Amino acid sequence: MKIFLLLIIFMVRYQLYPQLISSAESDRLGKNVFCEDGKSYMLFFNPAGLYNIKSEINIDYHSLYPGLTDKTEFVNNTVYYVHNILGGGIGFGVNWFGVKNLYENHNMFVSYGRRLKNRNLSLGVKLRFLYESYKIDDNLRDNPVFKQTDKWFFPPALSFGMLYKYKLHKFGIVIDNIISPNIGFYTEEYLPREIKFGYGYEFNSIKILISFEQKFNVVQDYNIGGAIEYKFLVTKWLKIVPSTSLVFGSRNYDMLYLGLSFYTPRINVSLSYNTPLSTKIDVGNTYRISIGYKFYPEEILEEKVSKKEYDELYEERNRLVKEIEELKKKLKQKKLLNRNHS
Repeated sequence: MKIFLLLIIFMVRYQLYPQLISSAESDRLGKNVFCEDGKSYMLFFNPAGLYNIKSEINIDYHSLYPGLTDKTEFVNNTVYYVHNILGGGIGFGVNWFGVKNLYENHNMFVSYGRRLKNRNLSLGVKLRFLYESYKIDDNLRDNPVFKQTDKWFFPPALSFGMLYKYKLHKFGIVIDNIISPNIGFYTEEYLPREIKFGYGYEFNSIKILISFEQKFNVVQDYNIGGAIEYKFLVTKWLKIVPSTSLVFGSRNYDMLYLGLSFYTPRINVSLSYNTPLSTKIDVGNTYRISIGYKFYPEEILEEKVSKKEYDELYEERNRLVKEIEELKKKLKQKKLLNRNHS
């Protein structure tokens, strides 16, 4: 049975595992979040979306494959922290995935995102470190893979992200594993390079997200999905946000996600539930729960405006930005003239 589980693990670590690194807050949106900003989970998806976060910590619990009949216990938990520094946001995250008493996989992330000055464009970079260990017993002791060691620490993978906002629209692009480490056991097995696109539209209480992922490995995999959420303001200090999402992809990867988030000025709690639509193997539907704490409270009350009013305010904001830039240029020219005269 352990040999069979190891075969599953080897498949998961190359193909499925990136899907497991998430949080309930992003899971409820089907991970269609490559164009999001202001969310701490963006350190895993698109680091460019970290530019406007002050300071926040989150923990996430994932119930994975509860329907397995042999009582195998999978573990998949995440802790991550984001802080505003150097004009942007830096994030640190650790994900623990494994099979109890057999296998442990630790993914460590360091991400940084910053908005370009006086622009609607932000850029980000992400480093991912991977550490793995196996518990060796009599069944595995003679396996040539584990003759020398049962622990591996791999070089980091490097990824880049971009986020552009225009009025009510957001566009995100992520290129994962531009520098791809070899994570094979005595062989060459590289993390596949991936390109991801995201589009978002948000107006008042409604948010719509669409995404596309393409993975370039031996067999090119893809996912395409969409999500929608609606914000209910219960009181001036509590907001409830239900959501649903569908994701379709290669290899019969078809998933339905449902979720619910509760936001207060300091604490947010998110619940997500997902179920496969096409698999013939009953491993049980999975759920996640995440809890976040903001060290600086944020306003929950959002003033609703019409699209016409929003467009007018947006144009006024752009006009003021241009006037400020013109004034800066004039002041600079005046200082240069004064220096020449003196």
